[in-house]
Amino acid sequence: MIELKKNIIDFLTELRMDDNWNSSLWDKIYSELCMRTEEWKIAGSVPNGMMPYIADLISGLAGGSRFVDDETAIKMEDGEMAVLELLFQLYDKEDDGIF
Repeated sequence: MIELKKNIIDFLTELRMDDNWNSSLWDKIYSELCMRTEEWKIAGSVPNGMMPYIADLISGLAGGSRFVDDETAIKMEDGEMAVLELLFQLYDKEDDGIF
């Protein structure tokens, strides 16, 4: 998970500092989150050490940004929704899920 944390930090830094959406880094982050989501559902929780990074990723993407072009702002909003959707998959209506 160290690699995932580093990728999130690098991605958000580039997005915030250079107003640049790094597609290859985003693809790595998203595919790793998809893979980990299944693992976390089986385990019954998201590791405490991972939650601040996920929360920062969601926060950094939320609502796009007035400082980026329209295309990047849309990617940011779509990325936020994609991460939230992964987290919502952890919740199973038949049991109380992990939330």
